[in-house]
Amino acid sequence: MSPAIETAGRELAYTRHHTIVTVWLLLALAACGGRPANHYQKALSKQEQCCRQLTDERARAECDARIVRVDDPEVAKTRENQATFHCVEKHFVCESTTGTATRDSSQKALDCVADLGE
Repeated sequence: MSPAIETAGRELAYTRHHTIVTVWLLLALAACGGRPANHYQKALSKQEQCCRQLTDERARAECDARIVRVDDPEVAKTRENQATFHCVEKHFVCESTTGTATRDSSQKALDCVADLGE
């Protein structure tokens, strides 16, 4: 198999993984209610800082656009959202070449979010 095809395959697998993590986060965001905390802001800040490391302006903008955000500040404060974003905050490790979480840290965050439902 050619290196270009192997690279494309890895990129597709990474994109699928990122999509799965995003879906899990969005599902967790759907459950609302609880006490305020600041894990959302800390997780958001880590992700934004990671995107800012990209030198290409377009890639930086695309990276920033992929970050899961909560439109309503009151919803961001709910216990469920704080727990979900605590998973992101706790496990986030920046992959500086993509501006996103490393595959391992994404999996750990996903596992953490899944454990919240148990």
